[in-house]
Amino acid sequence: MTDTSNISETLRWLRARSEHALSVGVDPSREDAVFGLQLAESAVAKCQLNQENQDHPLQLVVFGPTQSGKSTVVNLLLEANAAGVSALAGYTMHAQGFHVGHGGGDWLSSFFPDYKKVAVAELPRDDADCYSAEEVVSPLQPAPATVWDSPDFDSLRAGDYRESVVRALGLADAALLVVSKDKYADQAVWEVLDLVRALGRPLLICINKVADGDRDVVVNSLLSRLDEYWGSDSKPQVVVLPWQPGLGENAEVPLDVTALRKSVSDIMRQATRDEHRAQLQSLLDHGWPQWRVPLLAEVNAATQWQALVEDCCDSVLKQYKRDYLEHPQQDETFQRSLVELLQLLEIPAVAGVLGKTRQLITWPARQLLGMTGLGEDRHTDPDDSLERRLLLDLFQQSLTRLSETALDRAAEAGGASAWWRGMAGVLRQQREGLSFDFDHQIRDYQIDFEPEIEAAAQKLYEGLQEQPIVLNSLRVARFGADAAGVALAVKSGGLGLIDLALAPAMLSVTSLLTEGAMGKYIDGVMLELRQLQLQRVEKLLVEGGLAVQLGNLPRGLADQPGFYGLDNIQYNSLAEALGQATTERGLV
Repeated sequence: MTDTSNISETLRWLRARSEHALSVGVDPSREDAVFGLQLAESAVAKCQLNQENQDHPLQLVVFGPTQSGKSTVVNLLLEANAAGVSALAGYTMHAQGFHVGHGGGDWLSSFFPDYKKVAVAELPRDDADCYSAEEVVSPLQPAPATVWDSPDFDSLRAGDYRESVVRALGLADAALLVVSKDKYADQAVWEVLDLVRALGRPLLICINKVADGDRDVVVNSLLSRLDEYWGSDSKPQVVVLPWQPGLGENAEVPLDVTALRKSVSDIMRQATRDEHRAQLQSLLDHGWPQWRVPLLAEVNAATQWQALVEDCCDSVLKQYKRDYLEHPQQDETFQRSLVELLQLLEIPAVAGVLGKTRQLITWPARQLLGMTGLGEDRHTDPDDSLERRLLLDLFQQSLTRLSETALDRAAEAGGASAWWRGMAGVLRQQREGLSFDFDHQIRDYQIDFEPEIEAAAQKLYEGLQEQPIVLNSLRVARFGADAAGVALAVKSGGLGLIDLALAPAMLSVTSLLTEGAMGKYIDGVMLELRQLQLQRVEKLLVEGGLAVQLGNLPRGLADQPGFYGLDNIQYNSLAEALGQATTERGLV
């Protein structure tokens, strides 16, 4: 059995989330789940009360639908005019306790921590968060005991005070369901009765206000329904009270009332707290299949989202490889290495004269590529590298694809439609910020990759040193490239990679590098560089912008009303806290 404090905390969290869902109209079906969660919370509090106040008096709770005569039955049991009686529906809207043979105790305030204790005569009609508990003189046995009169759970106003019913039911050591001839077959009655059955307390059913001619029909109908719900388990006893105005007000006590009092005394004597912890687990097991449905719907949706994000990563990586690294007309990686190689091809006689000129040629290209720090406005640079523009375009395509998929799935019927609608909203709100962050990650990656570009150029230079004729030819070509660059730099004020690659002097450099045995050596160096580049971009996508940022988007739902925001690990932890299996798979 899991620790009760952990169970209590888990149930409160689940109930709060379910109530939020109801408040925003996400899933009206969760109202029944809230009732069960409230009862489970109260049952946990009862277990804690048993441990902290082992000798607190026996608790009998009388509950039932509206106008079933609960307050009248309480007065009959107590043989006192203690509970207020009215023909108005919903007249009793607070839990009212009547102490027999004792004066109460401080433990009540701990069991009803969110309620104010008010005298019976002063219970307000406009505040449901109150209860009363007063001592009465009664021959009820066994004693000491407390008899609780509770509000209905099915009237139009019941939503305002239904939690009082559930709190009292969890406190019960024994329970008495009071139904009228007109109410015993209502679905609301059987839904509550099903929860009380799962709670496992000794239970008695009283059918009230039954005319003599209807007695057998009503009782047989109820017993037949009990067979459906209880099966082969021991079913609760059923007693009947006749339709009789002023019942209990006369000195003569009908035999039916005497039978009721005896049956109530019997179930109170059957009550034992030894099984309360096991009964709590039974209630949790009973409620879990219903409680987990919206949880699993979200967990499955989140799992599907992660799969979509992974597909986007794979797609982006494939398109990046095809349209950038392997594209024959966009060999930007080679040109970037060539820029660095030119730095190494010093011409002793003119190196000093052309040093500043070389900076004019290479600096604009490096700036465009983000190879050095670009200051505060680097993200606004309109003339950027092909690589950055391609990655940003692919990122935007991924956002669009995910948004369209989320909207499509939101339109489908099912428990996860609200989750997908929420995800579409989160993606719409964060799209600009996601793109901005990913742009910065691309630039950071390019800056971090600069040493690899330089290392590749160094390998090229080392290979050239083994071929002096080619090296000297390149130095001559380099002088020409510098000279051509001076004219172009003066004319345009800057030089881009494409301009550099198309300059006549640079074409001669490229031809010298790619011919013969040297060309094979360069191909090998560049292949290694591109493979390393592919690995770095994959890391960028998987550990950075795409997979991590988009994969974390479902967390944005955790703070929104109506959503649980659980992943599979958190779901399993929650299930374990309630004593449930954690090996089950999600619902499709």
